[in-house]
Amino acid sequence: MKNLHKHILGLGITCTSLVAMAFVTLPKQPTGILTSLNLASAKSELNFLDSFTKEPEKKSSDNSTLKSTLKGRVQTTSNLTIGLMAVAAEQNVQLMWLTPKGHNSRKFVIQRSKDSEKFYDVAEVKPNQKEEFNTFTDESPAGGFTNFYRIIEFDSERNMHVYSPMAVGVSAVSGESFGVTLHTSDEGEMIRVKMENVKENDVLLSTLSGMGVPCDAVQKSKNEVILLPTYSLSAGEYIVKIRDVKDEKRFKVQFKKSDKMF
Repeated sequence: MKNLHKHILGLGITCTSLVAMAFVTLPKQPTGILTSLNLASAKSELNFLDSFTKEPEKKSSDNSTLKSTLKGRVQTTSNLTIGLMAVAAEQNVQLMWLTPKGHNSRKFVIQRSKDSEKFYDVAEVKPNQKEEFNTFTDESPAGGFTNFYRIIEFDSERNMHVYSPMAVGVSAVSGESFGVTLHTSDEGEMIRVKMENVKENDVLLSTLSGMGVPCDAVQKSKNEVILLPTYSLSAGEYIVKIRDVKDEKRFKVQFKKSDKMF
């Protein structure tokens, strides 16, 4: 009987040891969603979750000139689509164009540039509901320069249609016909400005590129100011600017070394 008890006790100790070993050697089971999925399902689930963290692949664009911050595809279109026309007259530039059919246009933005690279907004025009033609008059183009205009159309589907730039030459006002003349003598150059109620601090001289030319201004009378450049001018064209409260008038004068005052 004692031997039987020893045998049963020995079996109990052996089983307890095996159970303890099982708890020690069994690997820890992972927690979470993968514990109930097979390998194929796990890969599928990981791909699905990964799609929320990865950025979408960037698609190549066929338009490298301008990008829009709005949603929708940026489309570059020829001016033939809108029949764009530009006319320069009396220091103003008038643009005329058609509302393109099928675009359901919301607005047009007119931009201007001096170099056809950096454009700036000058106006926003709503489509003409009564007529197909839309018009805009730029009353302050850069005189004496070629101005580049382009139209950007925004439609109801948030697409932006960028039309090609159009060059418009704008002449500076002739100085001779408005009493602005440039003379030279052996002593130097002189610019005479004869206009109604002109003041010496309202008259400036600059190069065509816009660089100011230092001058001494002399008020000869209520209607006459003399500009004396502080250094000898190089041959070429210059712009005389006459400013008042409302606007700025520009007059182009051409300096030649052979010109003489008397």
